[in-house]
Amino acid sequence: MRIRAIENEQEFLEIKEDWNRLAIGLSPFNDFDWMYKWWQYFKGKNNLKILVVEKNSRITGIAPLYLKNIRVLKVLPFKKLCFLGENLSDYLDFLLDSEYKEETFEQLINYIINKLDYDFLELGQLNSKYPNFTLWQKYTENLKLEFVSNQECPRILLTNFASYDDFYKKMNKNLKGSIKFRQGKVRKHGINLEYIFKNEITEKDIGVISKISLKRQVFLYKKGDNKRFCYFVDKTKKNFIRDYFCSTNSENTLLAYAVCNGEVVAYDLALLSKDTMYLWNAAFDPDYDMYSPLKLLINELLKYAFENNFKYFDFLRGKDRYKLEWTDNLSLNYKITRNNSAISHISHIYNNITPKFLLDLLREPSKEILQNNLNI
Repeated sequence: MRIRAIENEQEFLEIKEDWNRLAIGLSPFNDFDWMYKWWQYFKGKNNLKILVVEKNSRITGIAPLYLKNIRVLKVLPFKKLCFLGENLSDYLDFLLDSEYKEETFEQLINYIINKLDYDFLELGQLNSKYPNFTLWQKYTENLKLEFVSNQECPRILLTNFASYDDFYKKMNKNLKGSIKFRQGKVRKHGINLEYIFKNEITEKDIGVISKISLKRQVFLYKKGDNKRFCYFVDKTKKNFIRDYFCSTNSENTLLAYAVCNGEVVAYDLALLSKDTMYLWNAAFDPDYDMYSPLKLLINELLKYAFENNFKYFDFLRGKDRYKLEWTDNLSLNYKITRNNSAISHISHIYNNITPKFLLDLLREPSKEILQNNLNI
């Protein structure tokens, strides 16, 4: 076996076919189109460092990595080795040929530890339900790497139920009661509530969901709630979302709307694989909070998932209350970290001694930024 590092976009493009071959069975975030497009938008001054393992002229493994060039305390240059896709993506991993799985994995992890130059290693979104997880456990222990769970990921195993009706019958009593109550309120107020599902997503759709998400974010900020993140605050992220969801294979994407009297009041933006629906982004208009439109929409989305024979409905990372209403089945995301320089240790100390509320304050966008995005 031999390993080479891809450091330019031309070579990145040349491995598309092998990339997608090795990504079969993983989440859509591991597909070539998602990763390549992500790099186009977020490469900045960073450096590609994709590792490719070959045996007998055949690619048996890919580590989709890059070096993130940042500054600690805005002064000290700092190189962090990460997965491509990083915080916009879930369930990241090495892409491995099953015939040479462990041999390839060992080559990659040893190369990362012993051959690459970086200050800090951070590989996140490694999911406990993924096929390589036992290898991560084994080799991080052997190499004495820090390997800890840092996120919970709710999901529903749809095959545990004969149908949506069976799922609804066994639904948590409080959730079922809440759905019935909200549906009753909609009828009582004479609201015409419709649900729309579409695979062909347009730029107009992205504009609609962006406005709803930002409006929800401003509403929470005014209440003093800084916990929710919003992709659409960042123009680069918004442009990436528009480009990917409006240009990719429509079989892999789904947008669901809840529409009250002709106005979109909630949305679910999902990615689809052969057997799994991944709920990637969702929001609702706070003016319609009394009807819980997002809850009603997720209920309809689950009907759609059953009708279209999906095996899993995955809420992805985040133990949000609205997710846990639907399931107590959790997988775990793990993160590997390794300090590899004195600068890395300084950064570690800074992040650990600075109060969390100050770090959050530094990282969160201001109300003014949100309001400017909404033009209010």
